[in-house]
Amino acid sequence: MVQLPKRKPQILLYGLVLMVAFSAVTAPVAGQEGEGPVVTLSAANGDLTVGETTQVTSNYEFAVEEPGSGEQALSAVSGTIWLFPGTEVQNVQASVNGQPVEPTVDRSDRYMTVSVPVSDVSAGETVTVGMSYSVSGEAGSLNVPLWVPEYETTGSNPVVSLTITLPEGQQVQGSAFPKLNDQNGNVVTANLLHMPGFVKFNYGSGASSFFTIELLSTVIGVALIVGILGGWFAWTRGYLGGDAHVA
Repeated sequence: MVQLPKRKPQILLYGLVLMVAFSAVTAPVAGQEGEGPVVTLSAANGDLTVGETTQVTSNYEFAVEEPGSGEQALSAVSGTIWLFPGTEVQNVQASVNGQPVEPTVDRSDRYMTVSVPVSDVSAGETVTVGMSYSVSGEAGSLNVPLWVPEYETTGSNPVVSLTITLPEGQQVQGSAFPKLNDQNGNVVTANLLHMPGFVKFNYGSGASSFFTIELLSTVIGVALIVGILGGWFAWTRGYLGGDAHVA
């Protein structure tokens, strides 16, 4: 009988060599991927000057807890601007900490993605991103999208403020989104927990009908409660059904 040579030690050696080679290849890849940044939108303010073309100028303050590492390190702040029928967004410009930068704009049918490049960001730093653009639309009807960044607020405090300046002599007419806090002449303000995707309301001359969706809901709710209580009172007094009832 012919004995075959034993190859188990050679097979084990080859296996170890392959494992070491595979680890050497994958380890740098894992290191390059790194960890993602930890960023919060700590404050934002937007100014809308309304006219035939509405000019939007906003500033966003991002608190960087961790800038991330490797390929996932913070290198840009991206956000979305919705595109509504009958409106057109033009002349998108951006800045970082007061210095102009060239944003990357990708347009789709219903929205556009605007990415603002940032660099050399350290943990604990606050990065201020400026965003400006113009929006054309129908006169008397404001429907302006806002740049909503990928990083959100904590939602615990109203750190987002909007100031909307209407044409001279114009006031808000009907319901509005988002909730508007005050109107002084032709200037309207709002203080919010989060950055809304858009501002929408009608405006015109004459007496203002300054209703928000929240206020309108409150009025309807109160009317329903009063109606139910009034019906119950009428029923217990016999005004309904002809006989008095004991509740």
